[in-house]
Amino acid sequence: MLFTSFAYLVFLPVVFGLYWLMGRSTRAQNWLLLVASYVFYGWWDAKLLLLILGMTAVTFGAAAVIGASRRPAIRRTVCGAAVVVCLGVLVVFKYFDFFARSMAETLRAFGMDCDMVTLRLILPAGISFYTFQSLSYVIDVYRGSMRPTRDFVCYAVFIAFFPQLVAGPIERASRMIPIFSSPRTFCYAQAVEGLRRILIGLLKKMVIADNISESVTAIFSGYQGQSSAVLAFGAVAFTVEIYCDFSGYSDIAIGSAKLLGIELSENFKAPLFASSIRDFWRRWHITLMNWFRDYLYIPLGGGRAHKTRNTFVVFALSGLWHGANWTFVAWGLYNALLFAPFRRIERRQWPVAVMRVLTFVCVVVGFIFFRSADIGAAFGYIGRMLAFSGGALVPPAATHALVAVVAAALLMAAEYKALPDGGVTRLLSLMPRWARRTAYIMIALVIFTLGGEPTAFIYFQF
Repeated sequence: MLFTSFAYLVFLPVVFGLYWLMGRSTRAQNWLLLVASYVFYGWWDAKLLLLILGMTAVTFGAAAVIGASRRPAIRRTVCGAAVVVCLGVLVVFKYFDFFARSMAETLRAFGMDCDMVTLRLILPAGISFYTFQSLSYVIDVYRGSMRPTRDFVCYAVFIAFFPQLVAGPIERASRMIPIFSSPRTFCYAQAVEGLRRILIGLLKKMVIADNISESVTAIFSGYQGQSSAVLAFGAVAFTVEIYCDFSGYSDIAIGSAKLLGIELSENFKAPLFASSIRDFWRRWHITLMNWFRDYLYIPLGGGRAHKTRNTFVVFALSGLWHGANWTFVAWGLYNALLFAPFRRIERRQWPVAVMRVLTFVCVVVGFIFFRSADIGAAFGYIGRMLAFSGGALVPPAATHALVAVVAAALLMAAEYKALPDGGVTRLLSLMPRWARRTAYIMIALVIFTLGGEPTAFIYFQF
């Protein structure tokens, strides 16, 4: 079920109404959230519910055994088994065919004819997200940083909570289970803020990202015949598209949760205004990078030992987490390569404005790998873009995309202006009532009149 679909427009108010009619009955609310979340996820394919239910049951049971046992060997074995099961499911559904094809291509390159077996499984939406949430719970219980919950429904809601199930934010059980276990009371101000976040999210996704998407696809698929200026525009446009698409999802997710009295983690803090690569990754997909920091980077030694190696490992796996294609690995390694040069530049204390422009250019170039079909196409795109060939600045058919990029720039500037007290919704809340209501009407009209055809969010494939 897409956030931008008519089905969700009906689904969310129904869940909202039933949820608050249950008063202070936390268990009844959790049961409703679980059923609603399974309906939401099963909307694509009901068979996928068996997968998420199975992973929920395995990690819940593993954490219970770990919490009850005082023998280190048993705790370690059960934790390891749970990690293997979770990662095994992720690898089978997301990476098996990719590695099989890669192995076959490598063998053919050495003259060996090979036809590898592929499973051709459908990638379940959001599997990377709820796998990481399941893993963090088991590992936290094993580390002793939290006690296992005895409430299966509460834990199942944590794994399947519909606003953030498919594309995050990636939450921690230590934060969310106490929220789901506690009574929730309706707060008018929180609900209003939730509606504002949903409105801004729809604006980002439907008006900006969806109107840019078609032009970006045309430019990247036919980059060989485009001018350098058009290719530069395409790279910038895709950066804006993926930001508005993904942060728009996060806004709708956070807003939907607020309507239910639940606060989700922020996932973006004006990343395209970052002043270094390190700063960018503190602002972009914050919950994912925090996950890799806590469960991979620090256990490997963090910055104390083999800092460069650890950075490359984290970003290579982060890239692979995004998709089963070598372009994502290249994108991750590219970002890792930038850390050392930026660290030297930061020591020289270049002007902040220069650092922001340099960071933005590096981020845009990196996203070319993210968007390209393969590594060869990515290098071909970059090479032709840097050839400085003559031609049009913007394709004639991409005028609407140019307008959307300009609108996004204004919106992102407003978001940055509102930090750290909140995003655009904070600015809306400070307006006089008449101006605020006028703004709501104007934004709604823009969404209904200029919104593109509803499309799946980019991060649904991850």
